[in-house]
Amino acid sequence: MTKNDHSILKLALVLLFSVILAIPAYAQDQPMRSREIIEKGTFIETTGNLRHMGGEWFLAVDQVLHQLYTAPPELRKEWGVPMEEHKQATVTGFFYSPDGDPAGVIAVSTITLDGKEFRFREDDGTPRWRGRGAGTTPGDGTRSGRGPGS
Repeated sequence: MTKNDHSILKLALVLLFSVILAIPAYAQDQPMRSREIIEKGTFIETTGNLRHMGGEWFLAVDQVLHQLYTAPPELRKEWGVPMEEHKQATVTGFFYSPDGDPAGVIAVSTITLDGKEFRFREDDGTPRWRGRGAGTTPGDGTRSGRGPGS
């Protein structure tokens, strides 16, 4: 092997180890899937103020931000869901925090804004816009406001 071959081999090994070491960090930064949140999470109801950052919605509750997994933006718009920065909201859904931190993600079942409840998921966590015909017929996404089973 020439000196140049040794340099190329060393560079290849450094790159290989860099990639191997970066995989856990990369995997940690991947967004969770809603199904995983629903399976591992706890059903909660909480109230806070909406925040919009980096194209994502969050609920600020007692100085803690929870990322919200809602319906796709085009459906929220079609259903007339009035999500606005700093607006008070009551959310029911599946809360999960992989590291046990106070902050986590909420797969939103319902959100109540301005006294009107909007349902995104069925009681089992199934999105209204997927599966078994749920959400495939025209509608405004509202419910009677009597809670998750209404």
